Amino acid sequence: MRYELIMRPGLISAASYLALMTLIVYGVLDRSGGDDPWFLYLAGIVVLQVGVGFVAGRWWTLGLPLLVVLISVPAGYPPTEGGDPLPLWFELAFYALFAIPLVAAGVVARKIYDWRRDSCLAA
Repeated sequence: MRYELIMRPGLISAASYLALMTLIVYGVLDRSGGDDPWFLYLAGIVVLQVGVGFVAGRWWTLGLPLLVVLISVPAGYPPTEGGDPLPLWFELAFYALFAIPLVAAGVVARKIYDWRRDSCLAA
């Protein structure tokens, strides 16, 4: 019974993360023309990375940004005004270099939170 209670929030947060990132990839990045407020998207994506790490609190969540890269392969090329752009998955693979440490920061924050909570309850 305890195993189910531990794994359920991790799986739900991972599925929610993948659903939101798929929406961002196909609904925003694949269709944006460049006039969008990119800093708002960036702030939301950073919070999402740290949030999934904190909510799941498991080290396997570090692989989720790599799954987003795989999900984005069919998206093709983003709309641009000039030149041949790189495929969207290539850009997301580069961003995964930053997303993975952000997810790790969320996991570490959760581990510290759990450790402090357990030490306060034991006292």
